[in-house]
Amino acid sequence: MAVKPAAAEVLIRNSLAYIVKIWIQKLYKIDFRVFNMVTQQEIDRVIEWCEKVKAERNRIYVIERNPFRDEIDWMRRFILIEIDRPRDSASKNDLVYDSTIRQLWQFMNGDWRRVEPDIRIG
Repeated sequence: MAVKPAAAEVLIRNSLAYIVKIWIQKLYKIDFRVFNMVTQQEIDRVIEWCEKVKAERNRIYVIERNPFRDEIDWMRRFILIEIDRPRDSASKNDLVYDSTIRQLWQFMNGDWRRVEPDIRIG
């Protein structure tokens, strides 16, 4: 069975990425499984902050810099947090908070999805 050159290149690239990941994991003793795990406590903390900012500003919607970028791993990719801004007009790169249902939203794979806690098995 012959492997096409493009498929072989993808296999090699993925293999090298895996080898580098294992090497970094052993060298620095990093457990990559714990990165980007969303917990309910972190979600509640962000929602609490959004409610506080909304009460302070007293506006229809608020756009604020993300103060959790350095503290919470999964929040690093969001530069801004948009509070009560309609998802239709919100930036797809930002986190959106909807205070009517007390829910955080992120744009992923072409659609707005709720931020929900990850379930860790094992």
